[in-house]
Amino acid sequence: MTSVAADCSYCCLRCLRLQRVSKFTHRVFQNPQFQKAPILTLPTYSPLRPLHTTNATEHREGTVAERKEERYRQRKELELFNELAQLKEARDKETFMQAIDIYLQKQSVYKRGHVDFIQGAVKEMQSFDVHKDVEVYKALMEVFPEGELVAKNLIQAEFMHFPRQQHTAMELLSAMGNNGVVPDDSMGDIIVSRFGKHSYVMKKYRRMMYWMPKFKHMNPYPLPMILPRSSVELAELALNRMAVDKLNDVTVYDSMDLESASDDTFIASAISPSQRELLNQHDKRKALFVEGGFKVWLKDQVLVYFILRADPRPDLLKYNERVDDVDKEDVSSGFYTFIGAEDEEKRAVIAAPSVHEQPEGTIMAMCITGSSSKDSLVAWINFLQRDSPCLANIPIVFSLRTPESGVQPADYTAEPLEEGMTQLESGPS
Repeated sequence: MTSVAADCSYCCLRCLRLQRVSKFTHRVFQNPQFQKAPILTLPTYSPLRPLHTTNATEHREGTVAERKEERYRQRKELELFNELAQLKEARDKETFMQAIDIYLQKQSVYKRGHVDFIQGAVKEMQSFDVHKDVEVYKALMEVFPEGELVAKNLIQAEFMHFPRQQHTAMELLSAMGNNGVVPDDSMGDIIVSRFGKHSYVMKKYRRMMYWMPKFKHMNPYPLPMILPRSSVELAELALNRMAVDKLNDVTVYDSMDLESASDDTFIASAISPSQRELLNQHDKRKALFVEGGFKVWLKDQVLVYFILRADPRPDLLKYNERVDDVDKEDVSSGFYTFIGAEDEEKRAVIAAPSVHEQPEGTIMAMCITGSSSKDSLVAWINFLQRDSPCLANIPIVFSLRTPESGVQPADYTAEPLEEGMTQLESGPS
C-alpha cells in the first residue's frame, strides 16, 4: 500500500508542476512586448559540394597493371639464368653463381633492378639445385647495395625504411627456412652492412638463429642434409628409418636375377634375425599377407613400401589385458608366492611379444621396389624364400591397393597396382 501511495503522490506533484509551467507560458505569450519582438530568420546556406571519389575499377586495373609489369621485370631478369644455362648446357651451382657475377658486373654502381633480380633468382634456385646451399643465399643477400638501405635513426627503422627491399630480404630468409638451411654468422654481418642492426630483416635473422639450430638437432632419426638422388639409396634410408629392430638387415636385389621375373627393377628388402625366426615358426596352415602400398616421406621425397604380415598371435590380446590390469602397488602376488598359495591363473606364464608382434598383426618383413608392381612383389617373396624355405609351403595372399596419384618413388613411373586380393595357394614359385 505504501508503494501505491508513493506513486500517486509522485504523479500529483508532476501534474501541479505542469499546470504551473503552462500558466507561466500563457502569461509570456500574452505579453504585448513579446508579440512585438522581431521574427528570427535562419541564414541560407549554399548547397553542399559533392564528394569526389576515385573509380574503384580504375584502381584495381592499375594494381593489375603494376603486377603484370613486376612479373615482366622478373621474367626479364630470369632470362639471364636461362640463357646462361642453355649456353653451358648445365643447371648447377657454378652456372647460378656465374649469373650473379654477371649481374653485379653490369650493375656494379647503381644496381638497378636488384629487387626483381633477387625475386627471380629465388624462384630458379630449385631448378638449379642450389636451394639448400647457404653460400648461394649469402651471394644473393650481397646483391643489395651496401650502406644505402640502412636507417639513419630509430624512427626510420621502426617504420621499415625501404620496405620493398626489406620484404624481399625477408622472403629470401623465409626460403632458407622452408628448405631447412640454417644461416651462419657471416649472413648476419651481410644483413647489418645492408640494412642495419635495427631493421626487420635483422629481427627475422635473429629469430631464425635462435630456433632453427634447436629444431635441426631435435629429430631422433636424422637424415642427411642433401638426400641422395639414387632411388636405391633412398629406399635403404627409408627402410632403416622405419625399422624398430636395431639388427635389421637391408638387402638390395635385382629382379632380373630370377628366371621367372618379368619386371626389371630393384627390390630393397628389410628383415631382422628375430623376424626370420618368427617366419620359420609360423604355422604353415595359416596364410601370410602382402599389404601395401603405404607412403613414407623423406623430407620432400616420397616412397611406397609394402609389408609381409601374419595374423596376430592368439594369446597376445590376453597378454595385453594382463599387462594393463597389473597394479604396481599390489604386493599380493609376492605374498602368495611366499606362502606357496599362488592362484593358478597368476602362475600361468605368457611369453612377452617381440617388437614385431603387434595387436594388428606380426610384421615379418618390409620392402620397397622400383615399380611397386605385383610382379616385383612376387619376386621379393621368391628372394625371401632363399633364406626361409618354409615360405614354399605357406599360402601368400596379396592384398594391394593403389596409392594416390603422384605418390610414387622418385625417378620411377610405377605401374598401377591391382586392387582386390590374389592368393598363391602353393606358395611362390
